[in-house]
Amino acid sequence: FSCLSVAMADVNEVLNKVVCAIHHLAEPEGSLPRTIAKCISADEGKNAWGGLRRALKRGVAKGMLARNGENYKVVGSKVKALAKQKKMEDEAKRTAQQITGKGAAAMAVLAEAGAVRNKKGVEVTVLKPGSGKTARKGDKVSVSYKGTLQSTGKKFDQGKFNFEIGNDDVIKGWHLGIEGMREGEKCRLVIPPALGYGKRGAYPDIPPNSHLVFVVLLNKVNAGA
Repeated sequence: FSCLSVAMADVNEVLNKVVCAIHHLAEPEGSLPRTIAKCISADEGKNAWGGLRRALKRGVAKGMLARNGENYKVVGSKVKALAKQKKMEDEAKRTAQQITGKGAAAMAVLAEAGAVRNKKGVEVTVLKPGSGKTARKGDKVSVSYKGTLQSTGKKFDQGKFNFEIGNDDVIKGWHLGIEGMREGEKCRLVIPPALGYGKRGAYPDIPPNSHLVFVVLLNKVNAGA
């Protein structure tokens, strides 16, 4: 295993090195930050701590890493899911480059695959662009979804659901994340506890203060009155 200096790397590059380092260390309870830093910076002896802290925070936020006390572990299912997501994004971008005769608007719709938006605390990543009607406050929408815990990757819910944006009794993160999506669009929503189930959680599947990850496909938009 060859470890690289991270002094000039961006956070995502460091995160990739962190995942490789944790896999290489293969510690059952996860690895301490200082152990990971030592591994990453071994070749040149440089201090990787500053970049590492940002990468660990990003990894937990993306669901690629789980914190176990002071240790960090790789969430295997999430890494596979993100690899699949990247493949989808690359394919969408290649398709956008290959389109001819459909105009700049169609190109722009396809090119937005992989775009990340922050909507008042909800991180929205476009997995597949849509081209239909845009969901607005007051619209009734039909979605397919899967919900997982960011910390473990465990699925707690999956199905189809109809609701009215801004009015019906669903978590606030759904209203914020789904408003602005287009019919046919598929997104990943990362929802913090304050916009999900908060300090109480939702027994027995969602512990208190849980960050939630939803993959949502917007099937239909019915415009409000």
